[in-house]
Amino acid sequence: MSDGADAPHLEELRARAPALHAIALITTLDSGVATAAVTAALVRLLSQRHDPELQAGEAARRALDGALADLPGIASQSDRGLPLNRVDADDLGEGLDVLRVTTRALTALDPVQRKVLAAWAYDDVALDPGAERSALEELGVGLAALPWTPTAEEALHRFVEAEPAPTDLLDRALAVVADRRRRTRRRWLFAGVATAVVIGAVAFRLDDRRDPGLATGEASVSASGSVRPIFTVGGVRVRVAVAAADEAKLPVLPNTLQDTGITPRLGIPDGDVPALAPGLIGTRSVRAILIRRLPDGTGRAVLNVPRGNPDYVDVPAIVIPPARPGFAAVGPRSISRDRHRIVLPSANGVVVVNVLTAEMLAFPADLSQAESVGFSSDESSIVLSSLGNPQRIVLATGDVQTMAPPGDAGRFRLVVDAAPNLLGFDGRGGAVAQYAVGGPINGFGSPTVTSQSGWSAAATVFNAAIMPAHAGQGILAVTVDVSPSATALVLAQADDRGDATRCCSALAWAPSDRALYLSASPTVWRILAWDVHSGEQFRVSELPAPDERSWFGEFTL
Repeated sequence: MSDGADAPHLEELRARAPALHAIALITTLDSGVATAAVTAALVRLLSQRHDPELQAGEAARRALDGALADLPGIASQSDRGLPLNRVDADDLGEGLDVLRVTTRALTALDPVQRKVLAAWAYDDVALDPGAERSALEELGVGLAALPWTPTAEEALHRFVEAEPAPTDLLDRALAVVADRRRRTRRRWLFAGVATAVVIGAVAFRLDDRRDPGLATGEASVSASGSVRPIFTVGGVRVRVAVAAADEAKLPVLPNTLQDTGITPRLGIPDGDVPALAPGLIGTRSVRAILIRRLPDGTGRAVLNVPRGNPDYVDVPAIVIPPARPGFAAVGPRSISRDRHRIVLPSANGVVVVNVLTAEMLAFPADLSQAESVGFSSDESSIVLSSLGNPQRIVLATGDVQTMAPPGDAGRFRLVVDAAPNLLGFDGRGGAVAQYAVGGPINGFGSPTVTSQSGWSAAATVFNAAIMPAHAGQGILAVTVDVSPSATALVLAQADDRGDATRCCSALAWAPSDRALYLSASPTVWRILAWDVHSGEQFRVSELPAPDERSWFGEFTL
């Protein structure tokens, strides 16, 4: 419990939780994501000192806005989401009801409009009257499909009542805060100890510039009973990862499909894949984008849409340019937060696709200096990420704006310039912060992925001469949240994969601060999970190894 979080304040938060969930549900159209966002918002409120001068509604509103903006590239935390029969029925005849039509009407709106409606119905302050009027008119058009027209308030309440908020939202948030502080106290307890017995990946302080040196390793027992050594290198305590030959023996990540939406195997199916069309996938979300290369070098996007049929759809209308060094056709910001929109590079710029309606918006732009393209954190823009020549495309107007370097679509990015640093970016992709990162680091691979709780991870090249097992490859995770710290997982030299970016590319995050990363070998590619607190590794999914004909291994989660 945070300082000043007295009983009346807690009860006030408990009372506000259902309204926050309603706002998040209407905005995201996904009950699992709404639950995750509200839990994160409550964690923020509990983790900061209670300010009695700040109105409770305003504090909660800010916290929820931040949580919605910070949601990682992870599918719904629930395996059921909204009932598919709300919007999948195509006929508007027999059986038509307020719930189905309301859902269809909300699906036709963009997230900003839905958020305005949600605030209008469930918040205690008025937002932009013009935006409210416009959103209400758009909703009314959708509701006109009914033989009678319910009020907007009635329709929205019926929608929310079908997916009620969990009754233990505040209890979940309190548990997260308690666990986070318990781990923080444990990190401080062992700070300054040369080698300590802890289960998991190990922490080092940012800005630690002590001379490197290899300290004595100790054994750590994982939950599966295997013994893995932990080492200290110049104040950095490092865990050596399971060898590639033993990865198949790792336990499966618990609740993989429910928590991440990732199936046990990913890959472009053989044979014909249905083309994206309006209503083809109902209200399901895109879990992954895979790129199929054609003989002329151009690419086509194939979307993985689990929990229904078809589970893969093709996007043949967009011609992705041939692969070139230094540019990623897809990345962590290629998929919008609600997973109903994607952005892809094209020969003349970028194209934003609404996967529910199959509508496409093309934006001309020069991608020659870009490293990747993706939705900005606030999703108002498409950012052409670059350390030297970033640009921003404003979605509302199509304007292409030159940005001061560096610029990135993500919230954070790990880079090495004169020294390792963690760069922070605002909601529109502009650089706003820089944090020094200590440790035996020579370089980082792209991309950097950031979790809901503030951990950022990237493939990392280490100074193998002073690392345990002469490890030169691995993954680093950094946080500047509760206390500045980082963790490292490395591959022994004998398990070297040749390309650090391929071997350990960071992909996304699963719940409970588990980084999803790529483990690439010549015969199979695996998506593994690494718990940055316990150090445990898990199996998540497999992909075919690249064949260098149509499958180059280009994908994102």
